[in-house]
Amino acid sequence: MTVFSDVPGFTFGGLAFVGAKGLLINAEFSLRLLGHELGHN
Repeated sequence: MTVFSDVPGFTFGGLAFVGAKGLLINAEFSLRLLGHELGHN
């Protein structure tokens, strides 16, 4: 898991890929977002 503060140009709150390891979180660190992105892995 990689967490960024608000990065200009990144228009997503989180990013993960189905079947892949890891995820990116951009500025919004919430249980809802983490659960959603972890669901892709």
